[in-house]
Amino acid sequence: MPTAANKNSKSKYDLTQGDIFKRLIFLALPVMGGQFMQMAYTLADIFWLGQLSSDAVAASSTAGMFIWMSMGLMLMVRIGTEIGVSQNIGTGDIKTARGYAQSAFSLAVILGLGFGSLMILGQVQLIGFFEIPSPQVIYYAQVYLAISGVSIPFMYASAVLAGCFSGYGNTRIPFIAQSTGLLVNIVLSPIMIFPLELGVAGAAYATIIARIIEISILVIAIKSNKNRPFEKFSLFAKPEWLYLRNIFKWGVPVAVEMTLFAMLAMIPARLVAEHGVYAMAVQRVGFQLESLSWLVGAGFGTAVTAFIGQNFGAEQWARIHKGFRIALASMSAWGLFASLFLFIFAEQLIGIFLRTPEEIALGGQLLRMLAICQIPQSIEGSMAACFRGRGITIKPSIVSISINLMRVPLAIYLNSTIGVFGIWWAMVVGGSIRGTWMLLWFLWDSRKLPKDNITKDIIPTT
Repeated sequence: MPTAANKNSKSKYDLTQGDIFKRLIFLALPVMGGQFMQMAYTLADIFWLGQLSSDAVAASSTAGMFIWMSMGLMLMVRIGTEIGVSQNIGTGDIKTARGYAQSAFSLAVILGLGFGSLMILGQVQLIGFFEIPSPQVIYYAQVYLAISGVSIPFMYASAVLAGCFSGYGNTRIPFIAQSTGLLVNIVLSPIMIFPLELGVAGAAYATIIARIIEISILVIAIKSNKNRPFEKFSLFAKPEWLYLRNIFKWGVPVAVEMTLFAMLAMIPARLVAEHGVYAMAVQRVGFQLESLSWLVGAGFGTAVTAFIGQNFGAEQWARIHKGFRIALASMSAWGLFASLFLFIFAEQLIGIFLRTPEEIALGGQLLRMLAICQIPQSIEGSMAACFRGRGITIKPSIVSISINLMRVPLAIYLNSTIGVFGIWWAMVVGGSIRGTWMLLWFLWDSRKLPKDNITKDIIPTT
C-alpha cells in the first residue's frame, strides 16, 4: 500500500492536476537554471581561452560546430524518451514508460560511441572543411575536437536519463547532476589551461571529467533516488523494436533538423573565416551571449513537452490550451528582456571576453543586430515543445529546416555585397521568420484539439 509520502511525491510530479503556471514554473526553473549554468560554463571557457589568444577562441568555435552537430542524434533519443515517458506516465502505464526509457538509453550509448569515434578519427578531415588560413587555429581545433569526442557517449547517456526524469515531471535531479558537472568544469578549466599548461586541450579534458561526474549522478539517481520515475531500471536492457520504432518516429525529424542546422551553419562559419580570426572570435562570443534567449526557450520547452505530454495522455485538453497560453506569454516576456539586455549592454558584454578595440566594436554591432530576433527565437522553443508533447515532431522540423536552408544562399549573397554583416543579417532574418512561423502554425494546428476534458476523440499525432 502506498505511503503518504509516496502519494505526495506522485502528486508533486503529476502535471495533470494543480495550478498550471506553478506546475510549469516548478518544472521549468531547474531546466532553465541548468541552461544558464551551461551558458555560464561556455562563456567562462571562452573567457579563459581568450586569455590565451583569439586563435584559441576561434579554434574552440570551429571544433564546437561538430559538437553542436552531434546534438542532433542526442536530441533524437532524448525527445523520444521525453515523449514516450511523459505520455505513458499520463495514462498510468509505467511498464511502457520504462520500456521507452531503457531502449532509449541503450540506443544513446551506441550512437554516442559512433559519433565520438568519428570526431576522434576524422579530426583532420573535419577541421579541414573550413579552410582556415591560420595553421595555429587548425592545430588547436583538431586537438580540441579529438579530445572532445571522448565526452560524447557520456553526454548522450546523460541526456536520456535527464529525459526520463523530465518526462516524469522531476527536473530537479537533472539540474543537480548538470550543475555539479558544470561547476567541476568551471573550476577545472582554468587549472588545466594555465597551471597545468595544457592550453586548449585542458578545456576539453575538463569537459570529459565533468561529463563523467554528471552521468554518475544520474545513474545513481535513476537506480536509487526515492523520486525516480521507475522502481526498477536496467542500464543494460536489450532495446525493443516496438519502442525504438516510435523513438525514431518522434526523434528522427528532430535529429535531421538539428544536424542540418549545424551542417548548414558551417557554411556561414566558413564565410566568416574568410574575414579573419577577429571575425571568427567575435562570432563565437556574440552567438554564445545571444544564446541567453534561445537556451532559456529550449529549457522552458523541456517543461512544456512534459506538461503537454502528460496532459495529452490523460486527455486534459483544457489544461493543454491554458498551458500553451502561459508558455507563450512567459517566453514573449523573456525574449523582450533578452533583446533589451543585448542591445543596451552590447559593448560591455563583448569586452568581458575580447580585448582589442576592433573586436569590441565589431562585437557590439553584432549583438545589437541579434537583439532584433530575441522575441521570436524565445517563442520558437516553447511552440516546438507544444507540438512535441503531442507526439508531433515533423511540423516544427519542417519550419526549422526550411528557414535554415533559406539562410545559406541569403548569407552567401549578402556576404558578397556587405561583407561579414551580411552573414549575420541572414541569421537575424532567419531566426525572426522561424519563430513567427512556428507560432502561427501551432495556432492554426491547435484548433483541432478539443476545448474541454469531456470528449474522448482521438487526436492524430502525425
